[in-house]
Amino acid sequence: MNGWANYALPRCWFSARFCLHHVQMMTILAFQMPKINPRKNAEFLIEGNYFEEGVQNFYSQRDAIAVTWNVDNFIAEASEQPSSFGATVFVPYEYEVVPATTVRTIVKGHAGATLF
Repeated sequence: MNGWANYALPRCWFSARFCLHHVQMMTILAFQMPKINPRKNAEFLIEGNYFEEGVQNFYSQRDAIAVTWNVDNFIAEASEQPSSFGATVFVPYEYEVVPATTVRTIVKGHAGATLF
């Protein structure tokens, strides 16, 4: 799990020609750049993420091959979630996803400098 703040502008999730698993991230960025941005020939599996109040431009894609957007993402200010398209994206490992609504509490309590 990880949390992104306003200083992370150039590090939003963008990918071209790769498979990316975007899982259990907390996003609190309010700037206008898309937070998750699959591009040409990319495949994304997006699940268990928490998008804080104020985050409105949370997703955009251009020429991706496939995006699996699971319904377990929490978006505080969205009236609807993006649709999946292409073949279902899988990852070759096992993992457990906590409910997206608990990601904020977990990240605030355990991420960053609090680990040391």
